[in-house]
Amino acid sequence: MRERLKSMPKVELHRHLDGSLRFDTIFEHGQRLGIFDHLKSSGMKAEEFKRQVWNKVKILNPMASLQAVLDSFWLTQKVMDDEAIIEQVAFENVEDCYRDGVVLAELRFAPVFIAQGKKLSHASIIQAVCRGVDKALKKFPIQVGLIFIIPRGLDFAENQASTGTLVQLLQNDSLVKKYMVGADLADIEHFDAIPRFIPMIDELRECGLKITIHSGEDTDASFLASSFELYRPLRIGHGIKIIQDAKVMAKARDLGIHFELCPTSNYLTRCVPTLKQHPIRRMLEQGLLVSINSDDPHLMNIDLIHEYTMLQDVHMFTLQEFFEINKNALQASFLPEENKKLVAQKYFN
Repeated sequence: MRERLKSMPKVELHRHLDGSLRFDTIFEHGQRLGIFDHLKSSGMKAEEFKRQVWNKVKILNPMASLQAVLDSFWLTQKVMDDEAIIEQVAFENVEDCYRDGVVLAELRFAPVFIAQGKKLSHASIIQAVCRGVDKALKKFPIQVGLIFIIPRGLDFAENQASTGTLVQLLQNDSLVKKYMVGADLADIEHFDAIPRFIPMIDELRECGLKITIHSGEDTDASFLASSFELYRPLRIGHGIKIIQDAKVMAKARDLGIHFELCPTSNYLTRCVPTLKQHPIRRMLEQGLLVSINSDDPHLMNIDLIHEYTMLQDVHMFTLQEFFEINKNALQASFLPEENKKLVAQKYFN
């Protein structure tokens, strides 16, 4: 059945490029940079050292909180220390999507996050990601778009500067203009901080980018209501707490908002107590639009097929339901209509 699920055409809208580095890539470049030297001890065998690194860069069991998971990103963040490795990571993300049977993918990344502690400009990071995607698309028959992330928890002035850089690149760099399709706010939500990001989101919307917002993941439905009103997103990352409030659900239905769901991620961040209690089925029953996504697959030691297998086994999803979910995900994609039309004609007629 795994092979059947793998071969099924899929649309993935929520995968963090900078949260999904292959272990071999992390290990190779991490050794070069000495990132894991502190894990070595006298007489340690190579296999044991590799296992120690594996345990450090993988989230295999539920963490204490969403914040604890976000903290785990910083180890792999150190690996992306130059344009060449960033380009490689982008290329490998596209290849991994293709191997998962994805026919259209949107990959998201945060230049401000990647740049922390390094001599890398925001422009060089954005351009390196675009080059990596461009190279991959010359090899793999898949449609790909990129989403720019503003990380709420990092320096506000740096986020403003990064946003300004992207605005300039969208005007002057053909690859950036070709591949950047959306913008996102991610990281921990604080209610009183919601309004301060409005100008950045509005500026990116005016540049033609479509908006998705991480919201209602480990917060309550009131955050979603505010996000709907203030950011006017087309999609929401996670948003699982909407199930707590019938009025907010009705608003989401009226607005046609699409929810990018990542069940295993929500379990590992303790946003849901068990996979069985994930609200994906209930959200569908309430008439909400959803897609199935892997979030940070390498970090969480999963792939997209794992999500489909789990949903089939735990929530009794059928192949026809998967087909309809992916068809709806395609409609919600931020890629240009001509790209979506090609995918629809080939896989979703």
